[in-house]
Amino acid sequence: MKKTGVFVLSILFLCTGLLRAEVKVPDFSFFGKEIASFRIKPSFTKINVSFKNAKSFSTYIESIKIEAESFERKEYSTKKPGSIYGGTFGTGLSAVFVGNKAYRNYLVKQFLEGNYLGVVNAYPEYKNKFTGGKFANETAFLYASSLLKTGDIPKAVEIFERVAAGEDKFAFYAQDKLFEYLEEVGRYKDILRLGGHLKRLSPYASYLYLDTLYKNNQYDKMLNFINGYEEYISKYQVIRDYKIAAEYFAGKLEKVVGYEPSSEVSVNFITDALLKTGNLERAFILINGMNRNNAYKYYFNFKYYFLKGDYENAEKSYEKIAKERDKLSLLFFYLSESFPDIRENVLSMFSFSNPVNRDYLNYYKGLLYLSRNKYEKAAEYFEQVVFQENLLINSYFYKGICYADKNASRSKHFFIRYLNNGEDKEKKNIARFMLGQFYYMEKQYEQTLMLVESCSTAFCTELKAQVYLAESDFREAFNLLENIDSNKAVYIKAAALFNMQDYEKALTMLNKINGGYPGKDLLKMLTYYKLEEFDKGLEIFNRHKNEKDFIDRTIRQLYLANEYYTVINILNSIADLTPEYRLIMAKSLYSTGKYDRAEQIYYDFLKEKKYLYDSINGLISIQSRQKIQKSFLIKGFKWLNEMEFERENIIVLDFARLAFNSGDTGMGIKYLNYFFNNYSDASNVKEAYILRADFFFNKGKLKECIMDMNSAISRFGRDGELLLQKAKCLKENDPLKALEIYRELSDNERFERVAKTNIMEQSDNVSEVENIALEFKKEQYDLYLKGIERVLNITPLNKLEKKEDYAYELIDSGIRKYAPAGAYFVGAVEYAKGNYKKAASGLMKVYYLYPGSDYALKSLKLAKKAFIETGDNKNADKVQKIIDKMGSKEE
Repeated sequence: MKKTGVFVLSILFLCTGLLRAEVKVPDFSFFGKEIASFRIKPSFTKINVSFKNAKSFSTYIESIKIEAESFERKEYSTKKPGSIYGGTFGTGLSAVFVGNKAYRNYLVKQFLEGNYLGVVNAYPEYKNKFTGGKFANETAFLYASSLLKTGDIPKAVEIFERVAAGEDKFAFYAQDKLFEYLEEVGRYKDILRLGGHLKRLSPYASYLYLDTLYKNNQYDKMLNFINGYEEYISKYQVIRDYKIAAEYFAGKLEKVVGYEPSSEVSVNFITDALLKTGNLERAFILINGMNRNNAYKYYFNFKYYFLKGDYENAEKSYEKIAKERDKLSLLFFYLSESFPDIRENVLSMFSFSNPVNRDYLNYYKGLLYLSRNKYEKAAEYFEQVVFQENLLINSYFYKGICYADKNASRSKHFFIRYLNNGEDKEKKNIARFMLGQFYYMEKQYEQTLMLVESCSTAFCTELKAQVYLAESDFREAFNLLENIDSNKAVYIKAAALFNMQDYEKALTMLNKINGGYPGKDLLKMLTYYKLEEFDKGLEIFNRHKNEKDFIDRTIRQLYLANEYYTVINILNSIADLTPEYRLIMAKSLYSTGKYDRAEQIYYDFLKEKKYLYDSINGLISIQSRQKIQKSFLIKGFKWLNEMEFERENIIVLDFARLAFNSGDTGMGIKYLNYFFNNYSDASNVKEAYILRADFFFNKGKLKECIMDMNSAISRFGRDGELLLQKAKCLKENDPLKALEIYRELSDNERFERVAKTNIMEQSDNVSEVENIALEFKKEQYDLYLKGIERVLNITPLNKLEKKEDYAYELIDSGIRKYAPAGAYFVGAVEYAKGNYKKAASGLMKVYYLYPGSDYALKSLKLAKKAFIETGDNKNADKVQKIIDKMGSKEE
């Protein structure tokens, strides 16, 4: 429906976060629903009819009065029948000589004279005399009527229901009496129950049943009932009126317009049906035929003129309508007829004196302005809804929408109130979603998830995915949207895949988005950059080259991808570079070897006192690539003393390294001293200790090197870097202590490889060196070969036979640097086996094939011994002469 600029979709990319503003109130069709949900029946639909003359039990009472006056007095005596037969004997005779009619007449006389208590007392005594006889239902009716008069309601109702279910005339009498009582005391559910249960209803009971159905809007039941009572329709106008009214409300307007008016009630329904079905001229005839004093003449006139488009006469008619209910009915008539093309000028003609009714008008004015995106105006009217509870609760929801752009706290307040009071599921889902977005913007992710947990709509699921994306749970974000294919969902899935570095799938996902979508081109461009398809990425960039996001992302991504020339070209096309872009330009120029231009930018920054760390660091990098000037090293102290900037401690050590690398150890020591004097607690102080120790090591000042490391270790503990540096200083003068440190570091994941490499080089323990070499075999084959060469070198000659395979592995490796060692040890193994002739031959080959090798001299010495063992002293002497020429004496 509406889009605002409040809500934010955060898509995290690998390097920095991309915030894509996309605030959306989900589409909804509440307006039509709101209009349909309110129906105020006009007052003409209230059917008030006196149906007293149709009560059959009233006719019965009159008839028994006449009957009592017509017959002899003795037949309607107030004395108990058979009273002359007293005692036990008399009671028996009374049953013989007194007939059932006398007992019936006695009860009638008592009832007519108002002695209801007498009837109540006498009936149980005579009840058995009437059972199964023709007076049974009549006397039961009189008894129930008397119970009703004397207050025994439950028993009276029970008897009336039993008699009413019969098929004689007393069934109708009982129905009339029973339904009249139930209507008087408001027991409408019982009327509905009995009306649907009894086989046949009296005219009066039918009237009350229909009236109750009508008041409960059960129009189909009314019509089903009336269809079984055709004789009542022709005889009783009220039944005809109820039939017309039921057909009107059941939507059977074509039937209603087919009737001729026969009463004041029917003419109103027929007129309204004619107006609703577009029979305006026939309706106008009926309206004109109404008396001027007819309360509904102007009501129908309004409808007629409105439907004709004559708003002026419609307004005049409206002003003459007295009843607020009818005015309110006309408001809903206008809304339902005109929606969605509601006109402000027509709506303004409606007015109400009743503040409750004014709520309706203000509510719908609010909806009108909201539908036209006039949020402030809409909020003004919603704020005036006060009295009508249902409207008030719904206005909370709409006020939440109205204030979403301008006042987030107020918007949240009203959405919360709606959630606490509202019942509409769709509105509650949207309220949760809107609140969730507010909390999402505030990075209250847990609160966001709690709000949308019970909301299963697509837009709530998308918001959940956004939260997981923001919290870097990219897999969960993707999985949540697996079955949702809206553009937004596909975009979020693409962003999740991008962050999971699955760029091919991210690109495939982006291609599924239909048409343009905010952020699509930007993410697609970045994906191409990650896939190193720079031409395709730049093609998208060129379509958006004036948009900041695209410029910024392209420059950053291409810089990180080492596409420095492209970065320089883009930056050269921008007229006025920001300081940030100038910095990237300087770094790109440096990376392409254009040191002069880069240097100029860095010096400009120093004058402007911007990016001081980056600028000095950049200048140091440039100096390191050129002949280092002492004047530059002096400038470093000037900058440190005159300017303050972040990470000064790092710059000081960079200057120290630069000085040492240039051979200016004096300046290097000065910078180190400056560091320890000013940044002794800095995060890189450990690095300074190592740098100074390295200086001592290179100068051969091993004692000072060790002392520096001991100081650092006492301060920072047995840190791996410090221990490694200490071992380096110890290696020459105290190799065993160095070896102990390397063994300690061999369990440290970070220093394991370097430590074990040093152990292999320094240890004389064959088993230790061999085990380490075997560890390297799969992943570091060169180190493995180096290790087994070391194993062969430290294995005594008499045990070398067991290591013969290693000698052949060195040869078979195909790596030239290991061939001399392999050949030498093959010969040495043959010597150890006593194969002196073979040994001498192999060893001499080492000398001839690899004369510059470390193994050439060793081979000659062992070959001489082999010749001596075979008794070939002549060749032994020749070998000795070669050894002598090499400037070495036999051991």
